[in-house]
Amino acid sequence: MAVSGASCFRWNCALWGLCRDPTARRDRRLAGTPASPCPATLITSPARDPRQRNKERATSMASKHIPSPAPASIEFLNEGKQIVIDWKDGGRTAITAFDLRRLCPCASCVHEMTGTRILRREDVDSTVTATSCRAVGRYGQQIQWSDGHNTGIYTHRMLRVVEPITESG
Repeated sequence: MAVSGASCFRWNCALWGLCRDPTARRDRRLAGTPASPCPATLITSPARDPRQRNKERATSMASKHIPSPAPASIEFLNEGKQIVIDWKDGGRTAITAFDLRRLCPCASCVHEMTGTRILRREDVDSTVTATSCRAVGRYGQQIQWSDGHNTGIYTHRMLRVVEPITESG
C-alpha cells in the first residue's frame, strides 16, 4: 500500500519520520497536524515484537552509560579550607572549599531552566569551609558548608574533572 504525501500531511507519521514520502516530512515541519497516527503508515509498517523493542532500548542505554569514578577517600585539610579526593583508580583531586562552593550545582545556585549560574563570586564568603560530606547514592556527594548551604549534589564525574577557578567572574 502506497502512502501519499497528502494523507500523511494530515497525520503524525510525517512528524516521526515513519512516512516514506519525503515531501510529507517537509510539509509536516511547515504546518501543524492532528496528533493521531496515520492509518496508512500503521498498516504498511512492519510489525515488531515489543519485547525486542525493549531489548534494543536497554542495549542502547547500556552502551551510553559510562560508570562514574568512585572516591576512595575524601579529606578536609586546613580546617575544611581545602578538599582532597583520592580516587579508587589512583587519581587525586584537590580544590579549595571556596572554589568548590562556587561550583554548587543546586537550583539556588544555577537557574533550573537555562543552566546559567546565579551564584556570583562575591556572593560566596571567602572564608567558607566544608564541615561534612555524605554520599548520595553511588553517584555523588553532598557537602555541608560553613555558610549553612547543603543542597548541592556534586556528582563524582564533576568532582573528578573539576579544576580550580582562576577567572574573576
